[in-house]
Amino acid sequence: MPDTLQLAHTGAREAECNGMVATVESLLIALLAPLLGWLIDVNRSVDTVLILVGLIGILTMAGSLLLLLTRGRPPARTRTAARLAVALELQRV
Repeated sequence: MPDTLQLAHTGAREAECNGMVATVESLLIALLAPLLGWLIDVNRSVDTVLILVGLIGILTMAGSLLLLLTRGRPPARTRTAARLAVALELQRV
């Protein structure tokens, strides 16, 4: 059963995280709303802007997925492979 200090710490961390999310959300709204309004004015059509936003979202997701798939980690050496490498190194000397 968690004690009072642990519960207080967890509550404080949750409040900090919620505050950070609210700040980022407010900044994005403040920056993106005028940009979208300007795009609607320039293109004279909401449909065109919605298509552009959708395409940007799809391209961003595809790029992120491609980046995650191509950034593979090198395989970790197992304990047996490490011992074999040490044994081979000792034979050379």
